[in-house]
Parts: sequence; structure tokens; C-alpha cells
Amino acid sequence: MVQWVTGVGHDRHLSVSVNAPSSLVVGTVDDANGQINFEAEETVSVFVCVLLLQEASHKVENYVFHMFRYYSFGRMRKSADYYLLQSNSQYITWWSTALSLLIITSGYLQLLFLKRLFTTKTCTEDEKPRC
Repeated sequence: MVQWVTGVGHDRHLSVSVNAPSSLVVGTVDDANGQINFEAEETVSVFVCVLLLQEASHKVENYVFHMFRYYSFGRMRKSADYYLLQSNSQYITWWSTALSLLIITSGYLQLLFLKRLFTTKTCTEDEKPRC
């Protein structure tokens, strides 16, 4: 008897066949509950095979498809983030360079302006220095 089933299908369909070593099928049961009675004169092999029904296999295929789609979207988001990071890096580099040049230029102009404020002429004894 099938006691517990994991997986997608959750149906308790079980197919059991008993084969003799000479490949002769001694008995088969294709049900969730069942019993096989047979007489054995030699050693037999018991093969247990759990069959997925067509409905269950479609569910599995659907779940695999959605997992594939989910991982594909994840990879696309990751690559989109990478390209956004690259474009932002170039943007930040350009603006950092431009602002650095602006700061250096404005510092130089301020220095020239302050220097002109304190420019003094050499005066002779007849001339008085003016502020």
C-alpha cells in the first residue's frame, strides 16, 4: 500500500511488477492498494516504479518553466543593474572631473583677485601711498 507521496502529483498511483530472472513477468499490480500472489521456484526481482500521470507531468513542466523564467528575469535584472552601474560610473567620473576643474579655476581666480587688492606701488618721497 502506498503510504506517503512527495512531489508535485500527490497521487498514490503505484505500479509494481515481479519479474523472474528469465525476464518472465510473474505478477503485476497497478493500484494504490494491492497484493501480488505468485509461486516462485527460483529467485525473483521486485521492481517498484512510481508513475507520474500526464496531469502531474504537465504541472512539473509548468513549474520548471516558471522557475526558468524567474531565473532568466533575475539574470536580466542583474545585467541591467550592471549596465546602470557602468553608466553611472562614467557620469560620476565626468562630473567629478568637471567640478574639480571648476574648483581649481575658482581658487586661482580668487587668488588673483586677492593679490590685486594688496598691490602696492613703490612711492617716491613726494608721493604718499594711497589705500
